[in-house]
Amino acid sequence: KTSGKTPDEQRIFVSVDWQKVPAGENVYGEIVFKSNDTEEKVLVSAFNPQKVDQQDLKGRFVEQNGYISIPAADFQRKTDDDPVNIEVVNGLGVEGRSVQFGDPNKRVLDPRATFKSSVEYDFYLFSPGWVTIHTYALPVFPLNLLEGDNYSYIIDNNVLIRPDISAGEYSDEWKENVLRNCAITSYRYFIPAAGKHTLKLMCGTQGLVIQKIVIDTGGLKESYTGPGSTEL
Repeated sequence: KTSGKTPDEQRIFVSVDWQKVPAGENVYGEIVFKSNDTEEKVLVSAFNPQKVDQQDLKGRFVEQNGYISIPAADFQRKTDDDPVNIEVVNGLGVEGRSVQFGDPNKRVLDPRATFKSSVEYDFYLFSPGWVTIHTYALPVFPLNLLEGDNYSYIIDNNVLIRPDISAGEYSDEWKENVLRNCAITSYRYFIPAAGKHTLKLMCGTQGLVIQKIVIDTGGLKESYTGPGSTEL
């Protein structure tokens, strides 16, 4: 919408004609609003890297505004290996769909072992370096009192991380997890190269439910349940 009248207020949607945007990582522009003799300018910036092949981005979770957000149920590949079956649970979690690893009534598995049950997510980074990976799990009572409630993930066969979502019953952490319906774990991770990568999520404690994964590359803003999906 480029013109019109309103007695109070109106939401105007703005899009970008990428064929006209100069190449660059920090391209600045402005939107001008005019009403009679009044003029207001809103500054905007665009990220239009020159050396990125658009085909490399399609179907991947792409870095946007300094983060990548991955709903756990939107995996690209899934591998089931007895005794663990990975199921998508609709209507559960902050994204409305979650992933459950196995049956909570069955034995605990060691996620550091050569175990094949996993889900994989393809993503794209525009620059290498240290990132912070936040995983959002469903808060549960302890499923394993000795080992804790854990799972594992790895990026490109690099370092294996084994988060534990356990929280002491009725502790402040436990209460916060229940209020937001998320047990969030955060780990620093070094990714040595820009471009295409794969995150693999693997089972540990059977019955654990994962809601989403957020990779913070330096621009993630504070929020209660994290940003929406960045899949292209």
